[in-house]
Amino acid sequence: MSAPFTVFQRSVFLSATPAEVYAFHEDPRNITRISPPSLRVERVITEAGWDEFGLLAFLAHAGFGPSQRLSFQKPVAGAAARGGR
Repeated sequence: MSAPFTVFQRSVFLSATPAEVYAFHEDPRNITRISPPSLRVERVITEAGWDEFGLLAFLAHAGFGPSQRLSFQKPVAGAAARGGR
């Protein structure tokens, strides 16, 4: 059975060290430079738990900051019995 997707591969030789290439791709400010123009990427959004201090420190170092929105959730009693989370 064939896969429901197509794999596109391309090799490029860069005059940079692997660490420099990784740092470039790690920086969210470069998303528009590495994404196809047809995607029209304008921003990158991610979520982290308020107790995930290591992840939050990484995101802050990468240039992310708090958004103007807060999201809260609370399990509803009996939701698991009805198929909810």
